[in-house]
This record gives sequence, structure tokens and C-alpha cells, in this order.
Amino acid sequence: MSEEIAPPVTAVRLPDPTRDPARANLRAFLEKLARRRKTIVCSAKCRKTIEDTLKKLGGKGLANTGRIRLDDLKEMLREPPAGVPPQTLREFVDIATAYDVGDGSVDLREVLKFALQSEPGILQRMSWILPLLVLLIWLLLGPAVFCPAEGWSYLDGLYLSVLSLSTVGTGGGLSEGSQVYPRSV
Repeated sequence: MSEEIAPPVTAVRLPDPTRDPARANLRAFLEKLARRRKTIVCSAKCRKTIEDTLKKLGGKGLANTGRIRLDDLKEMLREPPAGVPPQTLREFVDIATAYDVGDGSVDLREVLKFALQSEPGILQRMSWILPLLVLLIWLLLGPAVFCPAEGWSYLDGLYLSVLSLSTVGTGGGLSEGSQVYPRSV
């Protein structure tokens, strides 16, 4: 019998993920998407200053197409406008590069809309206080009006305020003749 000789084992080459064009495109896309998701919070004055400066730099091209060249954005870094923190400006330009439409320009309205977020004003930050304040005024003002006018105790006036605030159309008081008196708990 003759012995069979096994063929030599060759190493299987796996594709290098760093050299695979599909993976490289996917990686670039995901990096661009991550930059697009970032937002910068700045004051309304800072946003207005950036917008005005970009309109000056964009000139007629911006007025005609609504787009500004990335080079013009980077030019703003060389001479930053007053009132805009340098870090905010650098982040804005970095994020704006993710909005490149392919010809080296970005749609200014889109970048300003999605990349720059205005800081919430004092009313927006304190919006939870208003309903609480109205509730407390209702509960404190009701007894203040009912007690002297009807000769009720403070507890009776508070009861009627809570009753009228929490229910609709239920008869929670006692009636004597044509007047309705709340019942104290």
C-alpha cells in the first residue's frame, strides 16, 4: 500500500478590517453621524453673533444658495467674533464639517438649526414653578376670601377651596335653605 501524502496546509487570509473599503465607509459614516448628533448650547446672543458673522463671510453665494463654504467657516476661527467663546466656535466648525453636502459647502440654515441650541431662558428653566404657584395661590386665596365674607373658619374655607379645585359638580357641602355650607373634617 502506498501512503497518501496530505496536501500542505495553507493559511487562510482573513480580510483586514482596516483595509476593507466597505468597513472604512461605514466607519466614516458613523463618525459623521456622531458629529451630526452633537449639539452646542450657547446663549441667544452668541448664536446671533455666529449667524451674522457667517452671513458676512458667505456673501452673495450664501444669499443665492443658502450654503456656505467650509473654508469660510474655518476662516471664522482665525478671527473669532467678539462674544463667542473660542471652544464653542471650534466645536461649531467641527460639527459643521459633518453637514458637508459633498462639494465643500454646508447648508447654513440646517447647521444653525441642528448644531446650535439656545440656552433655556429663566422662564423655561422655572416652568415647573408656575403650576405649583397657581395651586398654592388658589388654596390660600380661597379661604382668605370665603372666611371673612361668609363668617367661616379657615378650615371650612380651605375645605371649599380643595373641594372646588378637585371636583366638578359634586355636592360636598351641607345645605340649609338657599345657602350651602361646607362640612369641616
